Amino acid sequence: MKTKFNRLIFNFRKAAASGLDRLKSGPNLFGFALCIAAAIVIITSENNESKSDLSNFEAGKVADRDVVAANTITFFDEEATRIRLETALREIPAVFHLSSEAGLHIMNSWNAFCDSGEYASFRNYGAEALNTLLNRGIFSFSREDVRPFSPEAAELHIITETGAQVESVSYSDIVTMNNVRGVIGEIIRAMEAPVQYKTAAADLLLPLVAENVFFSQEESQGRINEIKEKTTPVIINIEKGKKIIRKGFIISETEMEELKALYFSFPKRDPRNIVGTALMVLLIYAMFKVLNGRLILGKQLNKSERYLLASLTGSYIIGVMLLKNLAPGYEGFPISLLVPTALVIMIIAVFLGTRNAMIMALALPLGAYYSGAFDSYSYIIALVSGAAASTVLHNAQNRMSIIKAGLLIAAANCFAVIVILLIRQADLYAYPVMLFWASLNGIICGMLTIGFLPPLEHALNAVTPFRLQELSDLNAPILRKLFTAAPGTYSHSLMVANLAEQACQDIGANALLARVGAYYHDIGKMDNPEYFVENQTDHNKHDEIAPRLSATIIRSHVKLGIEKAHSLGLPKDVIAIIGEHHGNSLISWFYNKAME
Repeated sequence: MKTKFNRLIFNFRKAAASGLDRLKSGPNLFGFALCIAAAIVIITSENNESKSDLSNFEAGKVADRDVVAANTITFFDEEATRIRLETALREIPAVFHLSSEAGLHIMNSWNAFCDSGEYASFRNYGAEALNTLLNRGIFSFSREDVRPFSPEAAELHIITETGAQVESVSYSDIVTMNNVRGVIGEIIRAMEAPVQYKTAAADLLLPLVAENVFFSQEESQGRINEIKEKTTPVIINIEKGKKIIRKGFIISETEMEELKALYFSFPKRDPRNIVGTALMVLLIYAMFKVLNGRLILGKQLNKSERYLLASLTGSYIIGVMLLKNLAPGYEGFPISLLVPTALVIMIIAVFLGTRNAMIMALALPLGAYYSGAFDSYSYIIALVSGAAASTVLHNAQNRMSIIKAGLLIAAANCFAVIVILLIRQADLYAYPVMLFWASLNGIICGMLTIGFLPPLEHALNAVTPFRLQELSDLNAPILRKLFTAAPGTYSHSLMVANLAEQACQDIGANALLARVGAYYHDIGKMDNPEYFVENQTDHNKHDEIAPRLSATIIRSHVKLGIEKAHSLGLPKDVIAIIGEHHGNSLISWFYNKAME
């Protein structure tokens, strides 16, 4: 036992140490710091909730305005708790006990009757019938006794020589003194006995029969008390931002109870609320971690990508909270029209791919909504804007596509705004202003994306479709130098690029990356082009040197290519192609030559 406990402690410490090591990694620590900052911003945000005047609302009447909970509150629902308790009590069976003493008394009375009269021959038949009846039980109770309990069945406790038994007996099968004659008749008819006995049996046995199963008031009441202790009260949670009363709808009794709970809720900030808010932020952080993990994305993000994602996520949540608290509020104006949701999602789409962008387009507005920055209308607009931004750059080939993407996002924003205004039954004068801000949001997001991409590409040394398009220009100085210094290698690179691109298109891989990698994979041959067969004419320099030196020269072009790629600032994925395009296999031609 002690060994198992020590092993459990060891495994727990090992798991805790492993989790702490992961938390100490740069991106995780950075993301956790942003999480703490977001929690501080949310907790210290201003509370503008004012109490609703209950006199303006009444159950059964139409509400003249919306009422939204600005804080999370809980309250005890007495009516629902009463119904829950009554339902639980109706499932408790009444407890009965079978009395062996009562049964023994009845059997003794039958035997004495047979000894004293002319019915001695009926002794065994009567004993069999009485045993059957007594084992089934003759119940003694009143309907008032069992009214609080289950109406379907009772619980029968039987003490036998082998131990205690508990049976469930349906009330439809219970035998009482009211129906015992009919039950005796059924038992006698099922027996194999003389006709004389069957004819007189009921009249002989009935005077001797009495109840042998009795209702246990004490145990049954104990069951009730136990259920009352175990039944938990119904606690209703009203989440922050929930619309309790809806304008134009009839107020229900439940909504009125929630409104009263909101009205009487304590206005000061409770420490439990602070802890709950911090835990909510942690849950949002955990949600983003899961959504951007290998399980959802199908791949593991590298360190720079995780830094980027943590920065964008933290900046978005903190930014919308600060904007909500600091910006002047206008009645009915969705704050998400001032938030560059599309900018964040387009950056994610360019650097991390469409799939990740679509996930974050759903998650970021949801995080802002649950943190209290967005109401339902702002959430819908941000959701539409993000969803549009995650798809408009799919297969984009140049940076001008971002301008077109901004226009498409503006159109999507306008559509979402029109839907919201129609739902809210807004006046016509509200449409121009809202549509202007919706269009401006999309266009500015597109322009800002163009401005942010180059420094981010340089800082992250990332592969983006736009950067790959620029690197695929055959007029680039390094490729023109390759054409001049090693024309054979240049032609070889073009041929490899065509083959690699076609292969990637067939299997669904990144064809543009394959083409660019093929263009640059042999740039290390420019320093010694004459040692490579595609650049030789009628003279082979390897005939003049040792095979080992020849192999060294052949291998060196990979290292030289990586050095040139670093000096040119090529993306890490292209550098990886340069470093891996020969693998680590044996240079067999020179090996065989050396063996000769």
